[in-house]
Amino acid sequence: MQLFEALFNEIVSQVGHDDLFSAILRIVMAVFPVAVFLLFLEVLMSDDGFLRFVALLFETVVVFICTIPLLITYALRLRAHGVRVWEFARKLWPLVKENLLIGSVIDAVPYNTRYCAKVFGFSRERLEKELPVLAQVSLDGNGFILMLLSTIFIFIANCRVSWLNIAVIALIVLFLSFGAPNQPGSILIGMLIILTYLNSSAAISMALCFELFCGGLQNILNVISSVVTVAEGESRGKAA
Repeated sequence: MQLFEALFNEIVSQVGHDDLFSAILRIVMAVFPVAVFLLFLEVLMSDDGFLRFVALLFETVVVFICTIPLLITYALRLRAHGVRVWEFARKLWPLVKENLLIGSVIDAVPYNTRYCAKVFGFSRERLEKELPVLAQVSLDGNGFILMLLSTIFIFIANCRVSWLNIAVIALIVLFLSFGAPNQPGSILIGMLIILTYLNSSAAISMALCFELFCGGLQNILNVISSVVTVAEGESRGKAA
């Protein structure tokens, strides 16, 4: 017990209380490739492995399709503020690709600040003030994907849930999003908790698959949400 306490205090002293959960997630993601390899072995040895993967792929495709209305909403918000959507999207794409490599909106804040100031011409003062906050609270990717995956799973698995169960899941999604926003592994941990709450017998394997297929999409949505919000503020500032 004393050894565990000493180790915990050492981690906190190195990363700080606010970044502790993020550091734990980075440790989890370090062993993620090994976990995925073991997952494939488990599925290959199971009798219904093919059907399980078909269901998971179906959920993933549905999630990607359902992001289209969300992206259209971003476009409408930009257009309402007088921003040329196509030109904005063209400039945004290199930023999105770089953020996929970085893997975390929080860790990418310095790069995103420099990029948006140089390419979009946003105020560096505004970027330095707003982007760090948006990296913590812009949770479109987390909340949208976690809730959508949970809803699709309930439908496919034919789970018997009440409206109270749905409300509890929504609260879990909200809590998890604020607990570890915009970090690699948050889909994994979020779905693991939600699937355990739904008494899924394959919670670990399914949560790993959801992180594998949807983790990058979550990051992209959070990046786009943050930049679009800054662009709206910049447009209002120029109009004033």
